[in-house]
Amino acid sequence: MLSLRIAAPLLGAIAALGVIASPVASARTGGEIVVTATQIGPLHLDRARPAAVRRFFGRPKVADRGGLHYRCFRRGCRIDYFFASSRPDRGRLDAFVAGTGARFRTANGTRIGMSAAEARRREPGARSTTICGRIPVLRYPARASAPEALAGLNIVLLKGKVVAFDVFSVHLKVTCARGGFIIHG
Repeated sequence: MLSLRIAAPLLGAIAALGVIASPVASARTGGEIVVTATQIGPLHLDRARPAAVRRFFGRPKVADRGGLHYRCFRRGCRIDYFFASSRPDRGRLDAFVAGTGARFRTANGTRIGMSAAEARRREPGARSTTICGRIPVLRYPARASAPEALAGLNIVLLKGKVVAFDVFSVHLKVTCARGGFIIHG
């Protein structure tokens, strides 16, 4: 089983997706990639495989057993696609985390780097909540998830800014840990 620890200071390297007008609609238009509760551009959670990510986003900087990683530096990668390592969904897209990327936006136009106030204004349908009781997010839950679950699009807010989009599958297990959270694939 793959486990990935995500620390709060590294949330910028975690991102997971946004929805606004329609939480399940997604499109790639004009070079922009719309992130929703269930999609990153044309890629659907629980369906897309690594080959589909490579076709759409190109060759990753790092590829490992758990995912494909883009825009990597000494302190980690800024765009990550994680794939299930167990259950019948093995090899299917389980999570997307983006802490950078001018091309990523929600259906309502929220982008990484935008002020939290502007994101709240643009995302009136998102639920203001937290990850693990301490990381503030605007959340569009996935259809089949409980309201308190992390599944869906989490627009991460820190220091008055949108710092990441985190999109999690309803099948993904996320546990809280000191300083952040752990994704179990």
